[in-house]
Amino acid sequence: MAVPTHPVVGEGPVSLPFFSDSVVLSTWPWTTTTLCGTNVGDGYGLLRVQQLRPAGSIEFMEIRPGTTTCIERWWSGLDINAMNVSSSPLTVRTY
Repeated sequence: MAVPTHPVVGEGPVSLPFFSDSVVLSTWPWTTTTLCGTNVGDGYGLLRVQQLRPAGSIEFMEIRPGTTTCIERWWSGLDINAMNVSSSPLTVRTY
């Protein structure tokens, strides 16, 4: 079995301090996975989320300064990509 080279569910948080910083995250295969993004800056935060292989639809999460926003999805164990598409530093984590 291959060992993932990216954070597995429950590890983190992963820092995405700059625009276009991204990370690939694993998800639970047997239940829903919660993805949370935290805006650690003082500007508008926007996180782009997309399931990888097969490519899923793109979803955007708005995150206000100093707050955390979470979504819960059934990604069936497929990896997801989370990308900071704002000028405010963000962190992400899956549960």
